Amino acid sequence: MSFNTEFFSSSSDPQRLLEVIPSKAEIFLHRMESLNITGSKLGVVDGVYTLATTLFTIAGASFVADELIGGFVSVKVSSTIGVLIPITDNDATTITVDPTDTLSERNVSGDLSDGVTYEIRVFSDQRFIGETIDKEINPNQEYKEFNAGYPEVTENEFLIRYKPEYMFTLRTAGKSIRKILFKSKDINPSSTNFEHYATGSNPRADNYFLVVALGKLDGGGKESRIVMLYTKIKPNGNCPDDAPIEDFINYPIMVKLFRESLFPEDEDLFRHMEEK
Repeated sequence: MSFNTEFFSSSSDPQRLLEVIPSKAEIFLHRMESLNITGSKLGVVDGVYTLATTLFTIAGASFVADELIGGFVSVKVSSTIGVLIPITDNDATTITVDPTDTLSERNVSGDLSDGVTYEIRVFSDQRFIGETIDKEINPNQEYKEFNAGYPEVTENEFLIRYKPEYMFTLRTAGKSIRKILFKSKDINPSSTNFEHYATGSNPRADNYFLVVALGKLDGGGKESRIVMLYTKIKPNGNCPDDAPIEDFINYPIMVKLFRESLFPEDEDLFRHMEEK
């Protein structure tokens, strides 16, 4: 690609309006449902694929029928292909998928073989948790430098770690975000008057999430997404204890990104998606 087509010609270039980062984004979570299946390693389980019915059978699973529709399966199709495939149906131990409609718009129906066992992670249907007020991706790049001479002169450097974090302020009226942030549990699900979330000195284990930040490109009105493949949700500062009843609550959030081991190493953290 020619350099003069890679960036904007000036600050008034009309193409700039179509490609800037959206000022706000809606945040959706897909919870990792395979995390607690016996024998799983950080949610990775074996799924035996049936070609005729496009489903994975997972021994030891106990999903609620139809509960995963709208979710995704992360699949290591081969050593060079990892994809997110949408779930169209499920029962207790099987998940039906559409391999022609992956999130990367890649048809992998010809890459999946009948009766083969694949490594997969299973994520629930998405849940909207609020919209952002501000956001940023902190790349956290670490380099190894090679120096020589005195005074020292840097001769070379190599990128040795890449540990990005997605930080934003979540504007929400939802209560479940507290349960995620504080690792709390509902101590009385059958209560009538109040909901009871308890947080203790021995916190509950983290769940993992597929996170989608969905927005519109300023000016162009086209859809823009950041898809974070394998994450934990953490507080990024002091969280509000309460707010006036008519207001939303603003939570400082950090999405910690981890390597998705089912994907190639040069595409295993997050994806930018911008509508053409």
